[in-house]
Amino acid sequence: AGTGAAALGQVIGIAATGADETVTVTSLTNTLTVDDVVTTNSGDVTLLATAGAIVVDADITTTDGKATLTAGTTINSTANVNIITTGKDDAVQGTAGGEVLLRSTGAGAITLLGNITANGGNTTGGNNNGGAAGVVTILNANGLILIDDITATGGSGFGAGVAGANGTVQLSATTTIDQQNGTAITACNLKLISTGGD
Repeated sequence: AGTGAAALGQVIGIAATGADETVTVTSLTNTLTVDDVVTTNSGDVTLLATAGAIVVDADITTTDGKATLTAGTTINSTANVNIITTGKDDAVQGTAGGEVLLRSTGAGAITLLGNITANGGNTTGGNNNGGAAGVVTILNANGLILIDDITATGGSGFGAGVAGANGTVQLSATTTIDQQNGTAITACNLKLISTGGD
């Protein structure tokens, strides 16, 4: 934790390669910027800017872990920069996709130019089902939400197995909820709450 603007992974990024190793970064004031890749192997990624913005300028990838980004103001991601929590492919059983939570607790927009993917892992042997997709939730306490592609589909089964369950996408804002032109939400369920817009 610290004060002032923070640049995460300015030189080489962060890679937590051990199983279930987590990445947690907190900025107490101003902006938290992800400017190089953050990767974990089934561990969660938690980014918190308690009084400022979060800017995602590089991919955040966790194989079946959770990705939680909480900002005091805006959350922005740049084009072709993705948040990925897809489950692991496995010969016995593909694992479930991780949850994604983006949350702004203060005034400011959540504007995404990159994709969010929370697919289940594929099963590559036996007769088992694919992994279930994760849940994607975007909450804005005081502002709009503008998203890019969001995908939460179950992983493929193998043999007599079937695909895993598709996931749920939940979006809640106080004004407009919209998406970039030419983008899509691919999931089983879509829940929208707008308390003051459309």
